[in-house]
Amino acid sequence: MEFIRNNKIYAGIGTRDCPERIYNIFFEIGKILAYKGYTLRSGGARGSDEAFERGCDLHNGKKEIYLPYENFNNSESTLFRYNDDVDRKSEQLSEFYHTNYGALPFKNRCYIKRNNYQVLGHDLETPADFVIGYTRANSGTNYTFRVARNNNVPVCNLGRDRTRNKRYFLDVLQIVKKDDLEEAYINLKLLLKHDFNIENFRKNFQILKGGC
Repeated sequence: MEFIRNNKIYAGIGTRDCPERIYNIFFEIGKILAYKGYTLRSGGARGSDEAFERGCDLHNGKKEIYLPYENFNNSESTLFRYNDDVDRKSEQLSEFYHTNYGALPFKNRCYIKRNNYQVLGHDLETPADFVIGYTRANSGTNYTFRVARNNNVPVCNLGRDRTRNKRYFLDVLQIVKKDDLEEAYINLKLLLKHDFNIENFRKNFQILKGGC
């Protein structure tokens, strides 16, 4: 897989009830990508979103936290209001990608519209380089994956399709290579050992350890 964008932006998302091991993986990824200078886009929810954001904050990383409404989960992010033209476009995207959008309660529609911005940015015209997340069920995260795939944004769902996701994840590791991330390397190696071929993982991570 080839990453053709170079915005240095990724979306880190997932379900609120992700397993502890997945939470820890996302925390480590958040640290690595912040150190490398990537901007995190996420949604301020507990669980997966929180893990990415906590890791990002450890390196004072750049982040865009899109909220469904003001003070969601006590977040201080101001990314909950948009100009009318962009908001109408988000509404149209939601109607296109969600088969039952019009029948949802207002609050649920706010969550769905928020997810468009996580992938496509504040103007809905700046797609992320890739999306990493976790879900095993039909959820808002699956909706976000659908938006990403329809805009040619690579998706790595650690909740499904391990063979394909191993390839995606190793490609992600190669674009965040840095020479002083031994601790993150060890942590991720341990966390991922049940899901990925560790020899391939170690081989690819040598690039990350060896510098840019």
